[in-house]
Amino acid sequence: MLTLSATGCAQIVPRLGVTENDPTTDPALAAASPTVTVKLSTDQTGAPQAPATSSGPLGAQNVAVRKGSIDLPMSLTGRVAGSEEAQITFPGGGKVEVIGVKPGDTVQAGQLLLQTETTEMTKDLNAAQARLETASLRLQQAQAQTQAQRNAQQRDAAKRASDEAARRQQAVQDAQVNLRKAQDDFDRVAAGATSTEKRIAEATVATATATLAKANADLERLQKGANPDDVRAAERAVASAQTNVDTAQAEVDRLTRGPDPAVVRSAERDVERAQTALKVAQATKADGINVTQTQRDALIANAQLSLQDAPDARDLAIAQRNLQVAKTALDQAKERLDLVKQGPDQGTLDAAQQAVDAAQSTLDNAQDKLDETYSHPTAAELRAAKDRVDLAQAALTRAGSPSNTDITVDDAGAAFDMEIMEKGLAQEQANVATLEQKLAETKLLAPYAAVVTSVNVRVGDTVDPTHAALTLAKPGSPVIRMDLLEQDAAKLMVNQPATIVLDGTTATLNATIANITANANGSGRVAQARVDWGSTEVPKVGRTSQVTVVLQHKDNVLLVPKKAVRTAGARTYVQYMSGTTRRIANVEVGITNDQDAEITNGLTEGQIIVVGP
Repeated sequence: MLTLSATGCAQIVPRLGVTENDPTTDPALAAASPTVTVKLSTDQTGAPQAPATSSGPLGAQNVAVRKGSIDLPMSLTGRVAGSEEAQITFPGGGKVEVIGVKPGDTVQAGQLLLQTETTEMTKDLNAAQARLETASLRLQQAQAQTQAQRNAQQRDAAKRASDEAARRQQAVQDAQVNLRKAQDDFDRVAAGATSTEKRIAEATVATATATLAKANADLERLQKGANPDDVRAAERAVASAQTNVDTAQAEVDRLTRGPDPAVVRSAERDVERAQTALKVAQATKADGINVTQTQRDALIANAQLSLQDAPDARDLAIAQRNLQVAKTALDQAKERLDLVKQGPDQGTLDAAQQAVDAAQSTLDNAQDKLDETYSHPTAAELRAAKDRVDLAQAALTRAGSPSNTDITVDDAGAAFDMEIMEKGLAQEQANVATLEQKLAETKLLAPYAAVVTSVNVRVGDTVDPTHAALTLAKPGSPVIRMDLLEQDAAKLMVNQPATIVLDGTTATLNATIANITANANGSGRVAQARVDWGSTEVPKVGRTSQVTVVLQHKDNVLLVPKKAVRTAGARTYVQYMSGTTRRIANVEVGITNDQDAEITNGLTEGQIIVVGP
């Protein structure tokens, strides 16, 4: 008998042989390869026997390479679905108020699936029904009153015979008045808005348009920042103010540094001459011959002016004031230039934007008013006005027709009112019918008997005809539906066998891939599998399951445990026993599943390999 033991602690017996592939000499593998020792025993014939397996303290196992079959499976997750599924959309729109089903429910044709909000519509319907009831009661009361009047007229036929002509004449007059009123009303409706109203509305739109254009222009100018023309103008103003300051400063400097002596002497002589001329002019007498009074006055005035033109100390004060004024103007021009360069602040921009918004709102209101002005008369308004004219004309015709004194004569005005009430009642009935139809359209009903596979909306969601609200499956044997990535779908084929395990069970069911189609949501693919349910209770739609498809199967191939196959970089190898020595063999691997690996090259059947550490 041959026994095999392994230890990772120490080599307790001498090795029987070492090769270049010995893990004890291979640094890359030495750490993962415990030393193996072999104790040989013999059977009764003395021949050594190889063990099937052995284990050591570190958990390593020795197994023999065997031949067998191997499968390459692909595991998928599926759900129970109807063989024919249809996405149901809501024909109208609105917010979901009631959801009457949940996934897995069986529904009958006409059963409520979901309903949108009906609060406001119900209020409108109740109000319309109240108006209808009121109109009906009023008509009934009018009809009862008319019938009572007819009865009274029949009882008093003899008395009314003498008054028939007068009453008929009065009825004709009343009908004519009603006809004129109806015709005037029709003419007013047909004419639509007056030219004055149109001009006012058009002028309002034009004014609002101009205001909006100005506000937009102002906002655009402000948003552009400093205007180059404004900056240049401000700079020119600063330069001009600086020139004025320089001129005023030069004048002050001239007056404060004192006059030139020659200029002073010349000025003094001018003063003396002016004073002398004034004295002479004042001493001159007007005799009317040599000198007139006018000439004397002129001489005095010229002398005074010459005296005034003489230099005065007050000129310096004036020059200093002019200098201060010029400096103030220069400071203001510089401040203006700084403001222009800085551009508008946020407050100014916000105010400009508010002005644009206000102008736009005003224009919208003016345009709405103009559109409303030109929208009249509408076809409905014309029809209603024409109906009133026709009714008044009919009433006038009836009023002018002679009647037998023994037959009740209806009052033209009452008949007109009766017909108006009848038309009003018909209109209210139409309104109620319309609202009832709209209320019915808030309900989405099952188009046929089916099973709900999914509900895609929640209460409060908005639905519309472009998005599916629910998915229904028609009755029939259910299938397994699987959502696939493109790379997984490429591995499957129609009619490929598969096995199904429903979640919560252990039974395995046989199935076949029925079809592979594009996913309705545009992402990936969808596969459906037909299942042989046999005696198994058919599960509800929506139940999940695990699907296994065998992609490849091989028989009579060399197999080793998957854990025995090791890699080091691009190298794939196994450790095997050569006598008492653990060696390494490079291998080529075929199919691999969770337990086994197919060896296509590198090992032979019965060879002892090491599994584990």
